[in-house]
Amino acid sequence: KLQGVAALPMDILHELEEYIPNELMDEWVIYAVQVMNYGEKILKAQQELTELLDKNKIHTAILKGAAAAVNYPNPMYRNMGDIDFLISRKDFMRAYKLLKNSGFKCESNIDDGNTIEDIVQRFDHHISFVKGNICYEMHYRPAGIFDEGKSVALDKVFEEAVYHTETSELNGYSYHRLPSPENGVVLILHIVHHLTGGLGLRQICDWIMYISNEITEDTWVNELMPLFRETGLERLACTLTEMRRVCFGIKGI
Repeated sequence: KLQGVAALPMDILHELEEYIPNELMDEWVIYAVQVMNYGEKILKAQQELTELLDKNKIHTAILKGAAAAVNYPNPMYRNMGDIDFLISRKDFMRAYKLLKNSGFKCESNIDDGNTIEDIVQRFDHHISFVKGNICYEMHYRPAGIFDEGKSVALDKVFEEAVYHTETSELNGYSYHRLPSPENGVVLILHIVHHLTGGLGLRQICDWIMYISNEITEDTWVNELMPLFRETGLERLACTLTEMRRVCFGIKGI
């Protein structure tokens, strides 16, 4: 349920009203409004975070969240939770001190004398902050990198990509996101991360909307597949894309 997509059909519900009990319809509409309101709160906080990091010349990229929602017909119907953002290892401890001195409370037990090597040893992929009842997850790598044999290649991909971000806008709020191929790798890794703990329809939909809106046959062959082969994600990427055709009836690629 936490990884569901219940708000996505809202724009067509009026066509189905005669088949939906009034009580359920009311509950559904209220839920969708809550999703949109919380999404607005997340986007505002995310932009403030981005501006803080930009001001201090720290490169960052939003992972999942707005970077996935932007591909939906109505992005505000896509549930948003924590704010996940990537920081290069070179800038990680500087970003940690900046956030800590800017009113963000770190939920992890970290000493100011720690190094990024200490963080990598102690934490799987991120440390967490809280501010204004919003959780911020500051990543040195995306979640889902379990194969140590492939971690070096993946870490190199993201360490370089965070310095080549694109600025996007969603509902009037701006943010930075990874280049499209690397953003696709993040979405695949998010699915990997949830395979053992409970995969939700939201992760599948994120991938389907990404493929449908950002990827052509040319970019699939020349940009995505080399990345997937290098990082051991080729079979999963092909399976998910075939699922898009078989289960959702979307042709292409």
